[in-house]
Amino acid sequence: MRGEHIHMSKKKVAKLGLTAAVAATTFVAANPADAASVSQAEQAVKKAEQNAKGLVKFYSSEDLKVSAEFTASYNNVRKLISDAKAQLANYKGKDKSQLEAILASAENHQAAAARYIDAVGILNGKLVESTKAVSAYIKSQELNADTVAAYDTLSAEIKKAEAVIGKVRGAQIRKAFKDSFLLDAKLTREALIYEVSQYQLLNQINEKLKAEKVDLKEVQADFAKLDRLKERAVDIKKAGKELYPDRDDVYPTHTAIEQQLRKSEADAKEAYVGKLDPVVESVSAVNAKQIVVTFNKSIKKSTVISNDTTGALVANTISVKRTVTDSVANKNVDYPTTDTVTGSLSEDGKSLTLTVDASTAKYLDGSYSVTVANSVKATDGTAVKAFAGTVSTKDETKPEVTGVTYDTITGQVEVTVSEPITAVPEVVRVDGQPVTTPVTFVANKNQTKVVFAKPTSVDSGTTKSVEISGAVDAAGNILTRYTGNVTFTADAAAPQVESITQLSSNKAKIVFSKALPTGSDATIDGAINVILDGTPMVAGDVTAALDADDKSNRTVVVTLAGGAAPNYFYGNASSKTLTFAFANEVITDVFGKKLESVTKNVTMTKDVTGPKVVSVALADNKTDLEVTFDEEVAAAGTVANIVLRKDGVALTTPATATRKGATKGEEKVLVITPAAGDLVNGKLPKGEYSVRLETGAITDAHTNKNSASTNTVSVDGDAAKLTASFANAGGTPNEFEVTYSEDVATTSALNLANYTLDGSALPAGTDIYFKAGQANRVVVIKLPKESINIGAQAGTNARLGVNGVQSKSGDKTVEAKSATVLVADNTAATVQTAQLVGSNVLKLTFNENIDNAFAIADLEIKSDAGTFAVSDTTATATKSGKDLVITFAPGTVDNYATVVAGANLKVKTLDTGADTTDGLTGTLVDANGYAVKAGVQVNVSK
Repeated sequence: MRGEHIHMSKKKVAKLGLTAAVAATTFVAANPADAASVSQAEQAVKKAEQNAKGLVKFYSSEDLKVSAEFTASYNNVRKLISDAKAQLANYKGKDKSQLEAILASAENHQAAAARYIDAVGILNGKLVESTKAVSAYIKSQELNADTVAAYDTLSAEIKKAEAVIGKVRGAQIRKAFKDSFLLDAKLTREALIYEVSQYQLLNQINEKLKAEKVDLKEVQADFAKLDRLKERAVDIKKAGKELYPDRDDVYPTHTAIEQQLRKSEADAKEAYVGKLDPVVESVSAVNAKQIVVTFNKSIKKSTVISNDTTGALVANTISVKRTVTDSVANKNVDYPTTDTVTGSLSEDGKSLTLTVDASTAKYLDGSYSVTVANSVKATDGTAVKAFAGTVSTKDETKPEVTGVTYDTITGQVEVTVSEPITAVPEVVRVDGQPVTTPVTFVANKNQTKVVFAKPTSVDSGTTKSVEISGAVDAAGNILTRYTGNVTFTADAAAPQVESITQLSSNKAKIVFSKALPTGSDATIDGAINVILDGTPMVAGDVTAALDADDKSNRTVVVTLAGGAAPNYFYGNASSKTLTFAFANEVITDVFGKKLESVTKNVTMTKDVTGPKVVSVALADNKTDLEVTFDEEVAAAGTVANIVLRKDGVALTTPATATRKGATKGEEKVLVITPAAGDLVNGKLPKGEYSVRLETGAITDAHTNKNSASTNTVSVDGDAAKLTASFANAGGTPNEFEVTYSEDVATTSALNLANYTLDGSALPAGTDIYFKAGQANRVVVIKLPKESINIGAQAGTNARLGVNGVQSKSGDKTVEAKSATVLVADNTAATVQTAQLVGSNVLKLTFNENIDNAFAIADLEIKSDAGTFAVSDTTATATKSGKDLVITFAPGTVDNYATVVAGANLKVKTLDTGADTTDGLTGTLVDANGYAVKAGVQVNVSK
């Protein structure tokens, strides 16, 4: 038996493979002491193993709980294994390795149970807590630093849980853990993942924008990343909802958080745009009458539009001209030279709509150059980078009626169309009947709005059908027939006095619940009595009229006298309570309903305080100083009480001090015009100016004098600036002269990098030098051949710009500027292919559109049979885009037929012009009138 035991030991059988055999072996000891030791060690190991196997039912359970029984069993096994290890520690038997293998198996069961217990503990503890914390933020719609911290904690716990679950024995059990615990945590995290990502990215963007030096390209890339995040969020959330259709916690809607993020994004973009130089982003044609110029920043209206009512543009700011003159004269729009173009600025100041005079037959069709001068400024005063570009349009879109409404104040139906139309619609019907009253365009709306009176046959309070058709736009597109309804509003309720409030010391504002008829001032005035201290005020001391600034016609302004300003009707009192009594059924609303008798009280407080200065600024004309006050001021100030100082030195008494206007805030602005002797070239020179207003320099509308004050303003001073003007040298396209206001430094003036054409660098090879006899004052710029491929030879508009040129003294840099110059095509067309499409017909195809001007002498035609020698052959040519089709009429003595019948037929363009060394043909020209490239030979296909 001993020999057998030794024999088995030498086989070195794997521990786990011997587990069953070892457990069943009857061990024989050498002596009684060894036998006792064997018995104790074997029993301890066996007991540990048997109890460890009992843990399987616990850690294989999908109920994912740790019961008291499980805990007790686990603790017992752990103790038994510890005891068995102690027994084996001093054991000397040769079967020790087998017993250790059995004990290792027991330890594996213990480890599996421990991992199960750990998983339940983690998932029921920190993971649940972290999930609940994030869920609370989702429920309250809070997204802040605390939310992000909770989100990060949940993400960390999910990672830990995944690691723990990954160690749990059994794929089915691991799946159960993931489905029961991890899924909820992950869905909670996913519910906020894109919002947190956007929040953190926006914070990063804002931090970058706060830096002194901002990498705008990096910020732009961040915004692009933000856009991708938003797009990705939409796709993922849609897929998630489809995957879990029964769960409302999967990607829930975050209304408040979304609003917060979009506001943060808008603020960041506003800050980003604020860092940008203002530029034209795009120019697009929207129809045959209108072009939209889009800026990246809000534009100061006064720098581009000179008249809000008519839309007249500020001179020398915009140009629109057809690039190539068309045979249809009405397509040749040329503003400002011959045509009228008006503008309207969008509410955000970023879109300028240019409209070709809608009352004329001129329209847009083809390619047009559009230029914007850098005299246009953003609202922060920064000059827009000079722009020149082209826009192409072919209006094939039908105009449409976009709105039909009834104006209760005017009693007219207003019809709005999508673009200017050439005449009012020919068919206008209400309730199936033709409208017999005049249909007219609304002034200054670019023929996009027409009105007509409510038909007398239509009762107020009814809804009637409307049919409109029979109009065309400038391109001849027919107005889409409109059928719809319009409600002729009626209101049975009588008007009410909603409120009476004080406007100023002697003015009160009455707001009615309904609109009052235009032109009813006399009726309103006669219907209102004001009672002061129990006695009605004299009728002449009370004047009531509709507020011209309130287009709803619901506001009436009452002006009260009773005495001279500033006391008016107050006497020595600081305030008075007035009773407004409205006569019974005298005031009517637009529906004919009458106001019943009513009285209202209002307490008026006497204004005894003079106007206070809010700000001082240089006017747009760069001559005047504008002082804005906190209230309306008198029509004129007292110049003797106004002291202007430049850099601390007093100037001459101002020439005038007058109120800017009477409404729209201009009633609060005092315009101070300095004495002519203090101006340079009609402008205020550079310096720090102070405006000292002594007491009485100006009064408010109630004769209260201002208190003495001093305010300062910095003036850059146009007179101190280096300026440039532009022209074509001798009127020749592609050759420009830039004339400076004073001598300029050679290195910067002749640096091509300081000039742009249409906003881009000048073409390579451009020649630049000082004009003979005017060194350092006039720069000549000549564009090289093959650099321009637009414009007829007479020239088309482009924009030449200058920036960075310094004065010869080195103390001034030219004011960035651009102006319109003429360029013309100087790029020769090149023949690409040739084909004999008939025995006497040759088609040449060029790389650009060609003209039909042709002379046989411009071509060399040859084959193996010889070279065509012109004798009595004649030819005519017709053009079709890039193709020139030449039809030959062979003579009786030439060799045309022989040459074209020969093999290897070729055609070559020849240098036949006045200058036989310029590499250009003499008669052949492209569509812009520029000669074709000579010396180009191509094979003729037959």
